[in-house]
Amino acid sequence: MQTSIEVIVAMGPAATERVGQFSFFVALTDPSENILVKEVFVSPLEFQANQRRSGVVEQIEQRFSLKSGERAARYAILVGFQLSRDQLDYNRKSRGR
Repeated sequence: MQTSIEVIVAMGPAATERVGQFSFFVALTDPSENILVKEVFVSPLEFQANQRRSGVVEQIEQRFSLKSGERAARYAILVGFQLSRDQLDYNRKSRGR
């Protein structure tokens, strides 16, 4: 699998740093939506002087092996932000869970 992932971010009003990073994952799921393989990536970000927005494009290439007779179309590739426990708890609380 080859793909490009583009992320654009904006500095919030409380931000004090002009450099940072974000974590994201790429996972392969089977037809029953079980995660078979998951890899986490960390991408750096830097805001240039006088800019409040920045972005990065990540080129991802991964190889997955399927058993003989299996069709790749029955599997799914998931991409998302890898949240810390605190971020996950905050999101769950904000959504009323």
